[in-house]
Amino acid sequence: MVDLLVEKIIDKKELRGVSEEFAKKEVIAWLDKHPQVKQEYEQDPERFFKKKNFQQLRSDVREHLRRVYGVFFTNKYPAKREGYLAALIDEPSKENALELMSIHRSTHERLEHYPSLYEQLFAITGTPTSILDIGCGYNPFSYPFLGCTPAYHSADIACEDLKLIGEFHDSLKIENSQHCVDLTTPEIMKSLPETDVVFAFKVFDSLEEKEWGRVKALLTDMKAKWLVASFPTLSIGQKKTISPREWFERLVTDKVVGRVTLANEQFIIITLKQK
Repeated sequence: MVDLLVEKIIDKKELRGVSEEFAKKEVIAWLDKHPQVKQEYEQDPERFFKKKNFQQLRSDVREHLRRVYGVFFTNKYPAKREGYLAALIDEPSKENALELMSIHRSTHERLEHYPSLYEQLFAITGTPTSILDIGCGYNPFSYPFLGCTPAYHSADIACEDLKLIGEFHDSLKIENSQHCVDLTTPEIMKSLPETDVVFAFKVFDSLEEKEWGRVKALLTDMKAKWLVASFPTLSIGQKKTISPREWFERLVTDKVVGRVTLANEQFIIITLKQK
């Protein structure tokens, strides 16, 4: 019943890459909080699209989707994405990777640190033969900086962006896979590949905000030797300092084996091996 609602809500350029299943969950959650509107829609779906309640639903859900997805893209995103990708596939250089990652705010804030980041992380975990990057955004395009050639598996809610990542990784002739998933889905980690390392860069804050206890469940189900989780230390725009995540530190007590701290982001390396 809600598929047409979802179609009309994500039919906007900056939201077309969002997973339909993720958007559907948001629509259903909004309707459940507004039972009278839900009833109005179910009684006459055709007329509902002409009413103010539909406009409010569309506005609220779009705003939420922008917060968890669209907020990460700079104004270069629509016009530059395909051109930057084509250049990177043609020449998979570090310079071209940086150019493409510059249109995503999360990776943009990390650009100057990529040349040394993985060397620091892998000095603790060892050189991985396989990586799973959850809530990956554009980080998989940093492959030229890894300093090794592991299999790379990417997971995110942005289905269209995952297709681009797949094109790039295929061009490198490496083992790879892309998984369009909602990380709030119960036991979702069990469906993802087992790897040496899991990357979870700037993803746990939003998951825990959406559903308390979600990160603990993800940690329980992870099939890997190591987890590298990162948290921003400054808000998007670099204007506000963000406090350390005490809730996360409690979850990983006695499992933290190292930290790498940048100007605006801290990486925490956690062992998932059974002691």
